[in-house]
Amino acid sequence: RRQRQMCIRDSCSEREAKTAVSLWDRYVGAQERLPRISRAQEVALAAAIEYTARTECGGKPSRADICNAYGVSTLRLDNALKKLLPITAQEEK
Repeated sequence: RRQRQMCIRDSCSEREAKTAVSLWDRYVGAQERLPRISRAQEVALAAAIEYTARTECGGKPSRADICNAYGVSTLRLDNALKKLLPITAQEEK
């Protein structure tokens, strides 16, 4: 399945890949309508989803490694992580 292609260097576990797909599904489902985003925002969102999926699965991903792998700045990663906050906060309740 294509979900494995989103993980950097194909190093995600199957669980992390499934968690990333679930995060994406929840993010899309939470949108009233999908916003237009730039290519840079798209890449940053992918990096944030991978970072969050790895964290949720008990990993300790390096923000620097994720940023380097996706070619995004830490500012872009932080902004993308903020976009995921509403769906990740719902899980913690």
